Amino acid sequence: MHQNYPFKATLAIIFTHNHIGLTLSWVVGWPLLIFSFFFLARTWCSICGLSVPGWLAQLALKPERPTPQFIRQYSGWIMTLLCILLFWIETAYNAYESPRLTGWIISSITMSSLFFSMFFKRRVWCRYLCPLGAINALFVTLLQPFCSVYPPLLISISCELITKCTFLFLVKPDNPI
Repeated sequence: MHQNYPFKATLAIIFTHNHIGLTLSWVVGWPLLIFSFFFLARTWCSICGLSVPGWLAQLALKPERPTPQFIRQYSGWIMTLLCILLFWIETAYNAYESPRLTGWIISSITMSSLFFSMFFKRRVWCRYLCPLGAINALFVTLLQPFCSVYPPLLISISCELITKCTFLFLVKPDNPI
């Protein structure tokens, strides 16, 4: 008779909001995104749905402009400022309770990806500007000291100084490349 109480309690915690979009965005999506950074690292950026419109625009328009030097040089600072701005908007305006603000946040990230993809090649928004990528890079950087402890989990991309990405293939010590 009391066997399904943990299941009901879990559902009650997940669906505390009256709006399913808020629940999926903040209660389910955001924690899963942060948690996935530990296991997927920068691989997450390659499957991010917010960049799909930009990716499709690049397929259609085929822009040839390289990334501006200013963006390359100061991308760490730009990402940091955008990340702080995102957190400030989320907390100051209580985005966790506002479907409209949540929609604006998601739409602005998606439209920014689309805008930069229309003018510059090679996913400039995702590589150099995205605030979610900055959070991702922070977790990857924090995880680097543990690389020798959990090598099978860390076959991923490692970010150096947030802006310059290199592949870091970790193998077991008894199985060299």
